[in-house]
Amino acid sequence: MASKRTVLIGVGRRITIDELLAVAVHGTAFFDLFVPKGKEVEEESSLPSVVDLSVGLAAISRKGDEGLMNKPESMASLALVALAVAQGRILPKGSDCDGLCAVLVGVLQAADASEQELELSFEASAYLQEIKELVPPCYVDLIGQLPKSFVKRMNHCAIGALAAGRARQLSQMANPIAALSAERVNGVDASAFSDLYYDILRPHRESATSATIMRAVLNGSQYVPLTPRVGLKYAADGCSDEACAVMDAPQQNGPAREAIKSACKVIELELNCSEPDGKSKYDESVFEISVENTKTAVKTLLGGCLARRGIKPNDVSNPEDDIYISIQSLVTSLKSNLESEAVECIDFIKSEVVRAEEAAKKKEAEKAAKAAAFQNRNEDGNSKADEFAGMSEEKKAKILKKRAEKEAKARAKAAAKEKKKVTLFGSGTLPISNALSKGCEVSPTSVDLNESVANEVNSIVEKLLSGGIQRKPKIAKGTRDYLPEQVSCCRS
Repeated sequence: MASKRTVLIGVGRRITIDELLAVAVHGTAFFDLFVPKGKEVEEESSLPSVVDLSVGLAAISRKGDEGLMNKPESMASLALVALAVAQGRILPKGSDCDGLCAVLVGVLQAADASEQELELSFEASAYLQEIKELVPPCYVDLIGQLPKSFVKRMNHCAIGALAAGRARQLSQMANPIAALSAERVNGVDASAFSDLYYDILRPHRESATSATIMRAVLNGSQYVPLTPRVGLKYAADGCSDEACAVMDAPQQNGPAREAIKSACKVIELELNCSEPDGKSKYDESVFEISVENTKTAVKTLLGGCLARRGIKPNDVSNPEDDIYISIQSLVTSLKSNLESEAVECIDFIKSEVVRAEEAAKKKEAEKAAKAAAFQNRNEDGNSKADEFAGMSEEKKAKILKKRAEKEAKARAKAAAKEKKKVTLFGSGTLPISNALSKGCEVSPTSVDLNESVANEVNSIVEKLLSGGIQRKPKIAKGTRDYLPEQVSCCRS
């Protein structure tokens, strides 16, 4: 636990989506109680003892496993309830809110340390009944006073926040993986990612960012040529569906990522909102709209991913499903399909590297054989004694010195070529491919888009963008001159 960071829960504290993910999903953080300054000594002796989770879980009786939240969702929900309780508004005045918050944080710590799965019911009444089994008897009555509408909202917030957070992380991976697909799919032209389309004529920020990432990753690729005047005219040139999908990636990934980022801001705000008292009820429209927008954005990312793989997109969600169930299935499907797309790209890149290395070795062998044959012919026609016949010692030394310098230069050139090897792909293709391959620990033919892999890929992209291929700086609005293309758009 020493290597994990701490997420504090208590009065005056706020929680973020990243913190919920770090504790509940990634396991890189743990919850702890926040005690304000001045209360440390006072509350040290009154804090509840460590919660025995196994006894509480054994006391919970269920008819079946339907309607249960998984462990990450249960922990996130319980953390949000504890955070709201700590603010001292949701329960009647005079209630031991600090003690109940400490107990709930203790349950979270026990769940984090235990191998047993903390799976709570989604339905509010059953949820509260199960929490009563997990807390000491003196806090059972307080749990019963928690409003069901509040508990329902916290469960919705927990599920929606985790799904939106995962979607935000996957949306960051969509552009690098789409760039790898550009190497794999025939017929992709880099001019489709030109800043003419994504910065000058259609300046949507996230679309421009997506196109910039594609250009940076593919810079210098032999598989993705840059043909002037092609651009977005590929639809009229008989381009394959997969190639069209790759060249459309910035138009899909950019708006989807922007919608997810905007939704996460609203969701994060809602996580830290608390009813003014136990009798008030908040409408969930603001939260549900954000979750619905996230769901639409994930559908767009999923459709683009499937199209790049040559698969006809199908709606994996059931219209009759609850919004929180459908967004979970969509995010899970997006993750698995992005991983499959990454595997296809990695396999292609590895095979092409092997083929290029074999071709280079064959070429070097042929070159060495020609040089040896030429040397043999020279040795047959002229002996070493005749080579310097009639020359002065000074001239012989000069010739030998030039030969030695020429051989040294050739060796240095060969060493540099060996170090550089074959550059077939864009400047970011191999680093990203190698980073994604680190997620293949379970199987050499699988990729796991976990937090560490995502962070490494994002750092590679940041380095590429800082190397001179970044988006052009904007001129202050009202002080710039319009380009011919922009003037023609305005006039038309």
